[in-house]
Amino acid sequence: MKSHVLNAAMLESFESGVLNPLLEVVKRDRDLILEFRGQYASIYCKGQRIDIRSCGGGNYQIETDNAFLKTQPKLDSKEAAAGFVEKELPHLKQAIATHQSCGREIEFEQALIRANNLEPTLPTDYFAVDRQVPLGDRSDQVDVLGIYWPAKSRGFHEDVALALIEVKFALAGGVEEIAAQALRYYQYVQVNIKDMAADAQELLRQKLRLGLITGASRDALRKLEILPVSADPKRVKIVLALIDCNPRSSLLNRSFDVLGELRSQVQVFHLGLGLFEEKGQPILASNAAEA
Repeated sequence: MKSHVLNAAMLESFESGVLNPLLEVVKRDRDLILEFRGQYASIYCKGQRIDIRSCGGGNYQIETDNAFLKTQPKLDSKEAAAGFVEKELPHLKQAIATHQSCGREIEFEQALIRANNLEPTLPTDYFAVDRQVPLGDRSDQVDVLGIYWPAKSRGFHEDVALALIEVKFALAGGVEEIAAQALRYYQYVQVNIKDMAADAQELLRQKLRLGLITGASRDALRKLEILPVSADPKRVKIVLALIDCNPRSSLLNRSFDVLGELRSQVQVFHLGLGLFEEKGQPILASNAAEA
């Protein structure tokens, strides 16, 4: 698995150097997430990517699609980075927002990461540490690499479990392949769990250091900084996050039917804003009368 752990120089630049204004705007702006890519980093916005690359001498270059930004600014000081955030980023975001009228899976994946990592009122059991992680030489990529740390029992945990999260939006993202993907992930984990756990642990600590995971109490976050990620493959969670997937889909239900041997490790979440009658719960007459 290719490591996305951020190099030390860029990590320090985000924390207190040239790139700090970019880090701070990501933490404030609910449309943005920041992901590490080893020798560079990327800000993601509504399914699009803004790369931040070193160009030597402690300077950095902003790179993105010319459709969103005609020039590729060079950041050689905190002031230059702050100027980019104030003057150019709003126009860049607007160009991205109007580029495509329909949502894409990658956009909802990014929203899921932000909500679970940064929303203080959500007692989530999962935190994301990376996204679009390639599994060796395969064509497979895990949508989101994370950790599983149940909020209700955090005081009793001596480590956290690895989580591989596959995101599907509507029925256009290959829901018929869910079972096959989950099985391939499971098989890969059996062989590579030690490297995956070590990588996830370092990414987790980098994100905590920069304040990119804040969706828990201060005491919990301090504990999370020192907890190891378990290398036990039996504890790995394979999560299927189904966003606005029609529960009536025969493709979807056939996929669930073949997940038998992994049922103890697979978690399925139905998310989104789509209103499907099958997911609605009627109010019981006795409850209605009491109300």
